[in-house]
Amino acid sequence: AAGSPADPVPEFDWSTTDKVVSLTTRFSSRTAMDVTTIDISYGHAPMPDGGPPMLQLEMLDVGNFPFRRIQVWHPLLRLGTVDPEIGLGHGPAEWLTGGETTLHVPFSPQLASIRFTDLELGQVLETIDVRPAVLKFCAEHPEDDECDMVNNPPGVAFVPVIRGK
Repeated sequence: AAGSPADPVPEFDWSTTDKVVSLTTRFSSRTAMDVTTIDISYGHAPMPDGGPPMLQLEMLDVGNFPFRRIQVWHPLLRLGTVDPEIGLGHGPAEWLTGGETTLHVPFSPQLASIRFTDLELGQVLETIDVRPAVLKFCAEHPEDDECDMVNNPPGVAFVPVIRGK
């Protein structure tokens, strides 16, 4: 019968051309952070849209123009405590004094830097240059179509305008 345990396991093609930028960040306080590692790999970024308005990550192009914004929970906000016996959280949320986490954003060939902003405080925490990581990844994957756009950016045509008398 179809669907029986004797049927062969179906094979799936999990390959993807999607890429994810993973940023290992260390927070020494709510407003002090640094990025210790930037890694780009093939895969899918978690669904970042619709996050709480706490920590905003703005993807910026080479002209510092934001082309995408993602909001996430602030990594230092712990939502109560977890009771290990029942596995449920309870109690008030609290701010931790420091910690480390990895944040993931989708790759884009126009990505040059990422600006981190604490929205509640209205304070920019850091702007991280990701261009070296993008260029390194694309040097290692020259066959990638998006890397072709990074390695060979479209030129701007300059056409002089001649005006008559």
